This record gives sequence, C-alpha cells and structure tokens, in this order.
Amino acid sequence: MNSLTSQREFLYYEWLIFDNCNLRCSYCINKGEYSHKKKEDILYIEGKEIDVANKISELSSIAENIVINFTGGEPLLAKHFSEVLKILYDVDNLKLQMYTNFVHPEKLQGYIGKFNKIIVSLHVKYRDEKEIDRLIASINEFKTGNNLIISQLDYNLDKEDRQKLEKVSLKTGLPIDFQTFIPSWTEEGKIENSKEILDYSFKKSLSKRCSLGYFCFFLRPDGTFFYDLWCD
Repeated sequence: MNSLTSQREFLYYEWLIFDNCNLRCSYCINKGEYSHKKKEDILYIEGKEIDVANKISELSSIAENIVINFTGGEPLLAKHFSEVLKILYDVDNLKLQMYTNFVHPEKLQGYIGKFNKIIVSLHVKYRDEKEIDRLIASINEFKTGNNLIISQLDYNLDKEDRQKLEKVSLKTGLPIDFQTFIPSWTEEGKIENSKEILDYSFKKSLSKRCSLGYFCFFLRPDGTFFYDLWCD
C-alpha cells in the first residue's frame, strides 16, 4: 500500500464526534438523536476520540487526500477535541472541516490553519447580546483566509434576530450564508410542522448504492463506524 498506484485518490470521514449540543434550538433537525438528548442516551465515550484520531493518522497512507468533517451535536463539546487536532495536525495529506456553534473556539487555538472550512452556525435567536458580542470577538480572532463561514438558518427570524445578524456581519466583515429550513422527522415518520411544507415528497432510491460505500466512512461518538452504506 506504499505506492501511489495502490492508494485511494480520496478518503472522506464524516465524524459525528459528540452527539449532544449546548444550544436547544426549537427547529433542530437532530432533536432527540444528536441534540436535546438525555445524559443516559449519549453515545459519546470520553477518550474514544483520541483512539479514533490515532487510527486515522495510522491509516493516512492508504489515500492521497483525506478529509474529515466534524459534526454533531456540537463537535467542540468533545472533551479531548484539542488533543484530536494535535494528533491530526501533522498528517500532511489531511484537511479538516467542521460545523460548529463556536461556543468553545478556544479548543481550536493553534490548529485553525489545518481547517479548510469551518461553518459557524449563528442561531442568533438563542444567544443574548452578551453572547453575540463574545461570538463576534471569537470570529474575528479565528478567521483567517477564507476558511471561516458564518451561517444562519432562515426560519422565523424576527426584527431582533435580523438586528443581531446585521451586527455580526458588520462587526466581522463576513457575509452570512442563509440555510433553508428542513423540518425534523417525528418517531411516527411524519414531518413536524407539516402544514408549513407544501408539495414535498420523499422517494426511496430503490437500493441505489451511494458513494459512502467506496470512499466515505461515518464515524460515531462511541468509536464505531459505518461503511458500504446504501442510499435510502
């Protein structure tokens, strides 16, 4: 596996490193599964993230290019996130991405240059003015090049929310990417707030194999993973 001809060209890890969140947004699509969870239901095992990071580093030679996308829940809640970054920082053929609410950006100190993209979810409705000011300061401290993107879900934004968004954009000098609202699924398989959804239908792919089976692996907070998945 040492020659370039025997390497995969690209390898992608979707790493759901922590399956809970420190914000409780009412519109959260991951409600009950990756956020708003009871303590006893959380899959995260403290220290397991270090084992996973070491294994990724060990296997890095099997691909020319590797991308890890940290998701959650809130990735920065993983207790040893800084240690994970320290392990991965020296892997030359690896780039990092992340979705975060940026409540704990101090865990990125010294490692921000390894990220080719960080999407900061603003969720301004769930932050008071003091928290907005802290968020602005953190964004200004850590933004470098074009690797930091600020994002807001476009859902039920009132006048106060829009004033907060304007403040964030003006104070950071960054444009805000607005994301389309996707409703949560209930246990009964129906869409919450379904009266707001018009003419939407979801069709199965009739067992079409997706790219997850070839170059993408889904890593869970307890260290288990999925591969060779089928589209649903």
